[in-house]
Amino acid sequence: MMVKLPTIGELLQNGDISEDDLQAAISTCVSDPKLTHVVVGKAYRVTLGGTLKTSSFSGRTVRDPEASEGLKRAAVRKALLLARPGQI
Repeated sequence: MMVKLPTIGELLQNGDISEDDLQAAISTCVSDPKLTHVVVGKAYRVTLGGTLKTSSFSGRTVRDPEASEGLKRAAVRKALLLARPGQI
């Protein structure tokens, strides 16, 4: 049986990553929407292509030059919280 990895939201809730770790990852994603991976905390990595495609709103918002930074940050946060990262 495959073990289901926790989401970023669950890792945050459990204290495995901090809000600062999440905010740093969000800032990285917003500043470079062409990234393929982002590191969250010291031990986790999220593949962004799949994460942002899972939420079409988030993916479109991040690439929209008309979207405000606040909207982009909220969209990325939503997508990251639902993502299941791999370990570094």
